[in-house]
Amino acid sequence: MTEDELRKLIEKRMKDHNFEDCYVHINSSIKVLGAINYNLRTKKITCFRFSRQLAKAKPGVAEDTILHEIAHGIDVKRRGRSDHGPEWQKICMEIGASPEATASNAFDESIWRFSIVCDTCGKIVAKRHRMSQQSKDSKWKRSYCRSCGPQSKLIIIDSGQKL
Repeated sequence: MTEDELRKLIEKRMKDHNFEDCYVHINSSIKVLGAINYNLRTKKITCFRFSRQLAKAKPGVAEDTILHEIAHGIDVKRRGRSDHGPEWQKICMEIGASPEATASNAFDESIWRFSIVCDTCGKIVAKRHRMSQQSKDSKWKRSYCRSCGPQSKLIIIDSGQKL
């Protein structure tokens, strides 16, 4: 999906659920794929935020994330607040979104530049987009694989790919 296609999909879904007058901000966040801002006092939605990284996500993730945030918007309109509780989950199911709090495994493995791998069992312990030299030198030398225990050694693999 291109970024333009993502924008059109966001606009269409926002219009489908009567949020076409709300401000939409597209950012480059990787950790937060979607969010909604609203004023607790006035109960007014100020902004829907989506990551342009959704265009690179696995099929269906962009659509589900957009509907996830729209469900929060509907929840705010109905209750004046929103969380990931039963009321919000019901709204998600009504509009066709997955009632999950996060989109785990939203991207193919290729999006991660660094993989931290256990030298003993080969399991990927962590994935990172960026890593400081200090982190490479110290943090991962103190860490270990939960499966193999403290005697295990971690290796940092740099794919060389940049976002």
